[in-house]
Amino acid sequence: MTIRPAAVPDLSVEEREILAGIAQGSYPITVASGLGLSLQTVTACLARAGRKLGTWDHAGMVHVAYLAEQLPRPKPSQTCPALSSDQLRIIRLRASGKALDTIAEELDRAPRQLGGEFREAQFILCAESEAHLVTRGWEYGLLDRTEGQVS
Repeated sequence: MTIRPAAVPDLSVEEREILAGIAQGSYPITVASGLGLSLQTVTACLARAGRKLGTWDHAGMVHVAYLAEQLPRPKPSQTCPALSSDQLRIIRLRASGKALDTIAEELDRAPRQLGGEFREAQFILCAESEAHLVTRGWEYGLLDRTEGQVS
């Protein structure tokens, strides 16, 4: 998948609010409750946002929204916990919208092994979800505008 943020249409205020909640590690049901919306409304808004952003994946949506400045970028953190080069690569590929099984195939790893490395990276960065891991990646300077296109 190649992400092209320059062509991203503007998200609505509601789509931004919902995606901001997802970016902070909340799940759709929690976002719905917090915003006083139905789960169906949140799901529909995420689907619309996904069409605009060019990906159906929450982690990919958050990354593209940061790239396209549809969400305010997280404030940078001073220190970054240590990650292996493989974990960093996995995070970058996941942010690009690639599924873990595709990444495992690309890196010639067993899906179970790769999943373990991914979960360990989530734990190290204190990420509540895959989308939150993207936010943490931006906070720690692991992801930025140069990660906009993945070959």
